[in-house]
Parts: sequence; structure tokens; C-alpha cells
Amino acid sequence: MEELYPWFGICIGLAAAGCLWAVITGFKERRDVLTSLDMEYEVSEDDDLPGFPMQSLVYITIAVPALTYSLLLTTLIWKFSPLTDLQITAAKGALLCLGLSAFFCNLGRSLMYREAMEGIGRSEHKKQLFGKYMVFLVLPETVVIHGLLIAVLGLVGSGALEGTVAPSPAAVDAYFQACVILGISAAATMFIGTSFRRAPPLIDSPEKFPQKISRTAVPIAVNILGLAVAIWLMVFSGFIT
Repeated sequence: MEELYPWFGICIGLAAAGCLWAVITGFKERRDVLTSLDMEYEVSEDDDLPGFPMQSLVYITIAVPALTYSLLLTTLIWKFSPLTDLQITAAKGALLCLGLSAFFCNLGRSLMYREAMEGIGRSEHKKQLFGKYMVFLVLPETVVIHGLLIAVLGLVGSGALEGTVAPSPAAVDAYFQACVILGISAAATMFIGTSFRRAPPLIDSPEKFPQKISRTAVPIAVNILGLAVAIWLMVFSGFIT
């Protein structure tokens, strides 16, 4: 169990680094927008949503769940304490997969904060844009969900959660490879953020949302392909049946 301690640090460290980067970026963009607004800004009676100060904080807190998942996974592994070498190898793969997924998720998300903050702070369509930009900021979360899914499947397939015997060494090696592939494919979120910035902004034209979301979501196919390859390796190696 002691040899998993560095991997706990890798998983939590990667997730924390990505979360911290996104939060710092979000607060920086929030501050820049606030300085251009009246500091006595108040929501009028006909507004359906909170004003920019509260909306912007909602956007920033979206970065936190990815870190929470890594903490939950490490707690789960700590509680069930994998004993065999094969179960420990599977746990290492699970921790690496989720750590990379959480890291890249928030790095890609941080690229979206500038336009999103300006949209809900300066645009005359701010009430329409709050929900639209929320969709974009939540989109990278699918990468973390994929990582969490493979991580949990790894703990179940290795018998770590049930105290059963793990599959063959070859199957566990295939699972570890699947975790690496999926973790690397999570870098697609960086391209999601880049595509978001290159697509025409919604600040002046909220009706262009379908075009922007279609261009932004295309890179997620890389992560979905990584997920498909990971599941294929796990199934055909006999890791899961």
C-alpha cells in the first residue's frame, strides 16, 4: 500500500494544479471585467439572474469538482487498500488516468473564461449568455467523467473493491495502457478551449450559439476515441467481461 502514496500525490497534485490554474485565471478575468463596471452595480427588479459578481463566481466554482473526484478516488483506494501487486498496478493506472483528465479539463476550461466573463459582464445580452456560456464551461467536464469511469472500472475489474483475485498480469498491463491512452487523450480539452476562442464570440450575436458549440465540441472526439480504445483494451484483454 505504501508504494501507492506517491501516486496519490500525482493524482491529487495534477487535479489541484489544473483547478488552481482555472480558478486563478477565472478570478483574473473577473477582476478585469469588474474594474470596467460600476462597482455599485445592482440587479434591477426585472432581472431573472443574479448580477455579474455572483454569476462569475458560479463560473469559477465549476473548476472544483474535478479536484473533488480525485480526492474521492484516493479515499476509495485508501479505504479498500489493494493488496496484490496486480491490484496495486491497476490502482496506479486509475490514479494516473483521473489525475491527467482533471488536469487537462481545467486547463482547457481556463481558455474560455475571458469571453465568458466579458459576455455576462459587458454584453447587452448578458441574461441570454449566462446559460449559453455555462454549457461551454461544463463541456470539458465530460473528459473527467470518462477518466472517473475508467478508474472505477479498473478498481472493480482488478478486484480491489471486492477483495477478489485480479485478472491476469497481461490484462492488468492492458488496463494500465488504457489509462495512459485515455489520460493523454484528455489533452483534447486544450483544443476545445482553443476552438472556443477562435470561433466568433457570442457577445454581440447570441444566436450563433449552435455554430459555436458545434465548432467547440469537435475536439472532444479525440477523448471519446481514447475512451473507446481504453474500453476495447479492457474487454479484449479479459480485464472486464
